[in-house]
Amino acid sequence: MIMRGDEIMTLRRMREMMPMYARRLVLSATATLIVTSFTGCLHPRAAYLTNVTVQHLTLPDAAPGKICFARGDFIYLKELVSGKEVRLLKGQSPQISPDGKKVLFMSGESNDAINPWRIRLLDLASKQVREFTTLVGRDASSPRWSIDGSKIAFETVDSNRGSGAIGLLDPLTGEWKIIFTRVDLGPSEGTFTLDSWGPGDQSILVHTLEHLYEVSVTGKLAWQMPIADLGIDSETRFSLSSDKKYLLFDSTIDTKERPVNSAVKMLDVSTRQVITVTPDTVEARTPTWLPTEKAIMFKCMKRFDHPHQSNICTIGSDGKDLSVLVKDAQQVSYSGQ
Repeated sequence: MIMRGDEIMTLRRMREMMPMYARRLVLSATATLIVTSFTGCLHPRAAYLTNVTVQHLTLPDAAPGKICFARGDFIYLKELVSGKEVRLLKGQSPQISPDGKKVLFMSGESNDAINPWRIRLLDLASKQVREFTTLVGRDASSPRWSIDGSKIAFETVDSNRGSGAIGLLDPLTGEWKIIFTRVDLGPSEGTFTLDSWGPGDQSILVHTLEHLYEVSVTGKLAWQMPIADLGIDSETRFSLSSDKKYLLFDSTIDTKERPVNSAVKMLDVSTRQVITVTPDTVEARTPTWLPTEKAIMFKCMKRFDHPHQSNICTIGSDGKDLSVLVKDAQQVSYSGQ
């Protein structure tokens, strides 16, 4: 597999892909993953490792001020200092703004021409909900605030090209544009997922089942990385640390108790290793860095204990200090204020 000139990743003993929940891969845990930098550079002698012991890191000294999450059909807000929890309104995929003043969320129905998925904006002070009139009648989903809160990336459809697309929305004016489409990534790529903003707010990470891409806000492809050996599925989320030294994601692993288990992993550029952060005792998905990047927040499920209920958990990036932040919750986001 070729990446940016002579940068190469070698993948060994891959199992065949098989569908699970429409887009899951169950693949071999033995592969060669080779990395030299987060611009997609790969080294032919680095080994793919899991459960690696890493240097102890303390928990962050700058915890989030508020978190927003979904429980059932409703969106909730919790202030972590006071512990106060409030049910806000019906909706899905809440994304609280970096300043903690507004909440993006989704409402509508999947593949419904009359009531498609649409993005709405709740002002937490006035409790007023804003409709983006420029997006009326168009599928718009999976919104992501930029780090500075000045832009919103979202998934949509380019009807002119008949392809999934990533849009960029100005939350003040409501103006938006498509910055790239699935077909821009390559004719053989399938449906993609919007992951996160890149450090500096000048790029966006998206992935298919085969590759991870970084695309600039001008639509230029910065780099791509083969990821088909990592056991990703439809909920997988990727994000880079602010210094681009670590790539955070979730994937499937084999354990003694369960053939396929979801775990949070971290690709460490300095050691060229893939580290499994979460223990075998929980299923862990959709991780996000906490402010100092010394800890991670994610959706977790403890097997054999309320098997259909997910919680929001935190864990140190060294794999220590696992704790439950909110019970019976999913689709979490946070603000620093």
